Amino acid sequence: MLMKTALQNIIQKKTGRWIPLLLIFLLASCSLTPASLSPARTENTPASQEYLIPVTRGTIFNTLSFVGNLRYNQSAEMVWKTSGVIENVCVRTGDTVKKGDILAVLATDSLSSSVILSEKTMIEQQLNLENVMGSSSAKMQAYVNLNTKEIALKKAKLAQEALYYPRATREEMERAWDSYALAHLNFNYAKQDYDNLVAGGEGWEGFEEAREISFFGRKIILGGDSRSARERKFEEYVSTYNTLVSAYENYVWTSGRPSAVDYAVAEGNVEVAQMEYDKALQEYLTYENMPRLKDVSLAEAGLRTAENRYNQRFIIAAFTGTVTAVNAVEGYYVERGAAALRLDDKTRIFIPINIPELDISSIKNGAQVSITLDAIPQKTFSGHIYAISDSSETVGTMTAFSAVVEVDEPDDRMLSGMTAEISLPANEKTDVRLIPNSAITYKDGKPYVTVVSNEGHRLNVEIQLGISSGDISEVKSGTLHEGDRIAVSSITEEALIQLGLKPSDYLPETQDLSSFPAFGKPERPRNE
Repeated sequence: MLMKTALQNIIQKKTGRWIPLLLIFLLASCSLTPASLSPARTENTPASQEYLIPVTRGTIFNTLSFVGNLRYNQSAEMVWKTSGVIENVCVRTGDTVKKGDILAVLATDSLSSSVILSEKTMIEQQLNLENVMGSSSAKMQAYVNLNTKEIALKKAKLAQEALYYPRATREEMERAWDSYALAHLNFNYAKQDYDNLVAGGEGWEGFEEAREISFFGRKIILGGDSRSARERKFEEYVSTYNTLVSAYENYVWTSGRPSAVDYAVAEGNVEVAQMEYDKALQEYLTYENMPRLKDVSLAEAGLRTAENRYNQRFIIAAFTGTVTAVNAVEGYYVERGAAALRLDDKTRIFIPINIPELDISSIKNGAQVSITLDAIPQKTFSGHIYAISDSSETVGTMTAFSAVVEVDEPDDRMLSGMTAEISLPANEKTDVRLIPNSAITYKDGKPYVTVVSNEGHRLNVEIQLGISSGDISEVKSGTLHEGDRIAVSSITEEALIQLGLKPSDYLPETQDLSSFPAFGKPERPRNE
């Protein structure tokens, strides 16, 4: 500061003969600047900051990146297959269930009669399947006898079980009541009309004879009803009474319940039928089973159809998984096709991706990949290529092959639909010339770099590039040699590390952090 003030005073007080001396002094003072403060500056360096980075030799590998969305191993939206009132919901969101577990049930008395009777059909199909299990002539008589006894037993059990079921659905009982109420109303009207005629002294004689009239040249016969008004009203009165009796009997039957005698008789019939069946079964088992495969297949198909019909009243887990949504509410009426539950198998997680045809040759089944998710930052997951399609398809304007990536160790925080970025090392080259990407300029579509000699001379050199990775690229051909210095206007620590250089040698403000990976090939991401 004192030197600067003194120089200003000298310039202001002295004549022009001092100016050359001052210029010499100022130029000499500039040479006192330490060279370490600007490692890439030369006498020909432009005024803006510039770095001189040597061409290095090392290893480079490029990485392919894809984006996809997480998908669970299996997912199913469970819907009702028939209409009715929900009687019970057996699970809650987050519960783990096994294949075949019953998750929700419709009330029996809210089902249609066809679904209620499906249990009987299922038993008959079971019987049919058992019937075909004997096909040889030697056991035909035993088979026929067993068939007869088994049918009798099933019928007895069905008759007994039917006593514990309503004779009709709630809707059918309501219709029976409405019919009874309407018949009762019509009967009262008919009775009132008839009583009024009787009270008015109306007789039983006919009230009108047939007569002939002319209408626009045509002869028409009118009347001819020989019945009196009292007779007609009496017939209506009797008819409405009979309808009322029939409607009442129908309502009483549909809403009625069996008596204690009915239950006892049904139980006795089952016991007798069971004894007869056990005896026939023992005889039948003495013969070897020789069913025809065709007969067995047909019987099994019929049984499956009957079971599917019977199971319409249930929501059954199609696979082992986790309940992720529950839409069913006990006591609510639902239509066929209404959503009940959602079931997801989260034990395995996949990510569908599309691979461009130019990259498909670099990717094989089983290849390891790195997976990152925006929803779970600062953590990298491992995975592998699970499957690759054998045929391509057009995605937008690109021809691509569909592939699936599987996550090696799924995380509980991973949810279906999350966006994931997949990184896959593709090509790797060793002992090649490397330069930073920031040193590359283009002219007429061709890449160039500026080489600076030790004397400060600058020369634009055309190069041919190989693969690129991150902030560096491979130089395949050109006059560049290892150690040649090339000019860049900016450089990053990552680029210096990938080139195998020490960042603090070129960026004075950068500390020599021990956490940097070893110079040379960058470390690939690893699971935390």
